[in-house]
Amino acid sequence: MSSLTRFVQSIGIRRNFSTGVPETSRLIYASNNSGLVKLIKLFSVSTLGISSAATPAVMYFWDSPAVQATELSGYMFLGALAASTCSTGALHFMLSPYVHTIQLHSPPRKTVTAADTITPNSVITLETLDMFARKRETTLALRDLVPNPGMFSTWKVSKKVLNRQFELERVKGIPPTIHQDKFWLDQRDARGDGPVMANLIRVVEEHDRRQRLI
Repeated sequence: MSSLTRFVQSIGIRRNFSTGVPETSRLIYASNNSGLVKLIKLFSVSTLGISSAATPAVMYFWDSPAVQATELSGYMFLGALAASTCSTGALHFMLSPYVHTIQLHSPPRKTVTAADTITPNSVITLETLDMFARKRETTLALRDLVPNPGMFSTWKVSKKVLNRQFELERVKGIPPTIHQDKFWLDQRDARGDGPVMANLIRVVEEHDRRQRLI
């Protein structure tokens, strides 16, 4: 069986997990700052949208007495628009990896407890927000994640998985299923199942160390 075939099958398994969320998943992590992060993203995108929409009208009526009375120079106006664009881009870069919730999937009729063993094959769904503060869910196995410690990052999707996804799209035209490749856990202020999360983080780190030795 080729690596591409195995990867397609794994994607199919993950899609089945995602469609059975109400019966086979459990919330193990939820950020208490989720609402604040969403509000910041919405405000940033809204102000950029208003600025962009107003730009053509302001430029069209630039020579009118009403606009000239504001004593606003063209450089100031364009500078404000550029600053709004840069701030929105910076916020998206920092907050797009922010994880709002994590669902741990398990086989039907099996209850997940802190005593259960989390393995590299365990499947989770991470909820983040896209550019426009819309919910984005990424479902993958723990073996697909590698530690990526940083100020705004905890995990990232392994390059091997991303490369396989790219090859599937290029060769077979299969749309990518992973649109978010970095994840940031705000562990200082979160609720959920602490023992399970600690075990999950440990499994990701240990699996990465083993892979480096191979």
